[in-house]
Amino acid sequence: ENSPTKMESVNRVAQLPIVESTVNMCCNIYDKVKDSSPLVNSVLASAEGKVKQAAESAQPLAAKLEGPIKKVDSLLCTSLDFVEEKVPCIKLPPGEMYENTKNAISSTVEPAINAASAMAAQGAQKVATLAANYAQSNVNDHKNKGE
Repeated sequence: ENSPTKMESVNRVAQLPIVESTVNMCCNIYDKVKDSSPLVNSVLASAEGKVKQAAESAQPLAAKLEGPIKKVDSLLCTSLDFVEEKVPCIKLPPGEMYENTKNAISSTVEPAINAASAMAAQGAQKVATLAANYAQSNVNDHKNKGE
């Protein structure tokens, strides 16, 4: 039996923390669904068997395409190297990636919100001052007319 063609790029992507975490979560959900009832278990086990058969049936074709597959794999690995170099956070665990993103957004957005709030407060104070001056002017006008 021929061993299936291994793609380093697929293994590398699968080892990225965000991908690995997502796959593990999906596997846990799949296992829970599969264990939810004997009927579901039977249907999914049958489907798994069919997928395995299809993969085994495709193996001779994959063996014939091994050269082009290796070229594509090499290109994908080069592309992944580039992404990992330009976006190093892709190697971080999901929780850390989330916190870093949240902090970056907060540090960018918070100053703008503070500036807008300060301008709004200043505008509100100006309106209040103008309204008070207008009211005082009207009171003075009425006093002067009454004298």
